[in-house]
Amino acid sequence: TATLVVTGAMSAGKTASVISDTVNGASNPFAIPGATIEYLISFTNPGPGVIDADTITIVDAIPANTTFLNSNIGGPGSNDNGATYAYSPAAGADPAVTNLRVTLSGAMAADRTASIRFRVVIN
Repeated sequence: TATLVVTGAMSAGKTASVISDTVNGASNPFAIPGATIEYLISFTNPGPGVIDADTITIVDAIPANTTFLNSNIGGPGSNDNGATYAYSPAAGADPAVTNLRVTLSGAMAADRTASIRFRVVIN
């Protein structure tokens, strides 16, 4: 089980969807080895005020037994279980990535929702 850490005065949730697998493709895919899973992390500023610029940071671990698919996470990742965030993920599948940390730029107005997505492949 991964832990989702959100800093700032907000609420967040995480969902997972199977995008495709090696047997069925994108038609009725299952979470089997080789399948691609997309994670969606949504976060909301419940208000009443604005969350200050550059204070929203999302930290999440890559699930066990999966490999991160790099499609530009907006910054370096971690290859040491979140101890540091100086690793630059390789293009495509990168099994060295253990954690993601994304700091959003700009402020977030009250009653607004935003999201980030990332994909992994089941080992």
